[in-house]
Amino acid sequence: MLKFKYLLYAMISWLINHWLFSRNSKFHPIKLLRLFPRSVITQVNGIFYNIDPLDQVEFNTFRGFSIGPESIFSKYLASTLTKNDVFFDLGAHTGRHTLPAAKYVGPTGRVFAFEPIHTSFAKLHSNIALNSFNNVVAINKAVLDKPNKLIEIFIHPIMPIESTNTGESSISSIKIIDQKLSPKLLANTTTIDEIVTQHQIHQIKLIKIDVQGGELQVLNGSLNTLKNKIIQNIYIEIHLLELQDLGINYLDIFKLLNEYGTTYFFNTSFVNKNQKELNIVTPSTLNEYFSDKRNGPEIQLLWENSTK
Repeated sequence: MLKFKYLLYAMISWLINHWLFSRNSKFHPIKLLRLFPRSVITQVNGIFYNIDPLDQVEFNTFRGFSIGPESIFSKYLASTLTKNDVFFDLGAHTGRHTLPAAKYVGPTGRVFAFEPIHTSFAKLHSNIALNSFNNVVAINKAVLDKPNKLIEIFIHPIMPIESTNTGESSISSIKIIDQKLSPKLLANTTTIDEIVTQHQIHQIKLIKIDVQGGELQVLNGSLNTLKNKIIQNIYIEIHLLELQDLGINYLDIFKLLNEYGTTYFFNTSFVNKNQKELNIVTPSTLNEYFSDKRNGPEIQLLWENSTK
C-alpha cells in the first residue's frame, strides 16, 4: 500500500509541476497532497519505524534495503553482530541500522547512535522508544576529531512537493544547490576516543561511519581507540565530492586505516567471504576506482583489526 502511495505521490508531483491552469484553481492538484501524511508507522523484520514516505532514506527503510550497498551492509550487520556486542552507528539518521543492531546485540549489548541533525535525532529517539529498546545510547552530536566544538552542518531541506534526502546533510556544502532553502545547523562535537573513555568501553565489534565528508576527522578522533585495538571492524563510506570540497585526500583515510589493520572493498564477493583476499584495497586500486567514470563518487570499504 505504501509503495502505491509513493507512486501516486510522484504522479501528483508531476501534475503540480506541469499544471497548465491557474495556481488559484479550485482543483489544483497540490490539494491532493493532504492525502499523504509525512509520518507513517511501518514494521520491517519485526522492528517498528516511524518513517516519512517521501524521504528517500526512510522510504528505503520501508523497502527493506532490497538493492545497493545498504542491502549488503544490512546483511553484513545481521551476520556480524551477536549478543553482548557493542556497535557504533555514526550517521544514525532515524535508526535504519541502529534499530536492527539493538535487536542483534540483545539487552546485554550496547548500541551508540550518533546523529547531529535535531529533526532526525528526534525521530531516532522516537523509533528507539517505539521498540522499547533500553540498550541504545542516542547522542545528538557530530563525531569528528575534537570534542566540545561547535560546527556548521548544511542540511538538505524537506521540500513540501518533492521527495528529499535528509541523510545527506554534511559539513560540506558541495551538494547544496540553493543555500537559501538549506539552512545551516550548529552542532556540538564528540569523538570516538571521548565516548570510549566516558562509557568505559573495552571492545567495539563494529563501527559504521557514514558522515558525508567527515571520514578522516572521525578516524583522527579515534586514534587512541585504534592504538589500543578496541575496534574490531569499521565499515566506512568514502564520499569523494565532499572530501574534495573540504580539501581532503581520500588516500589519507586509507593510509590511516592501514596503520592498524587491513582494508577491503565492501561488495558482494566480500560478504560471501570466499574471495576476501581479492578485495584488499591498495592506493592504486582506489585511484583506479575513482578514475573510472562508470563508478559513482562514493565507495564502501571494510577495515579489520590486524589482531582479530
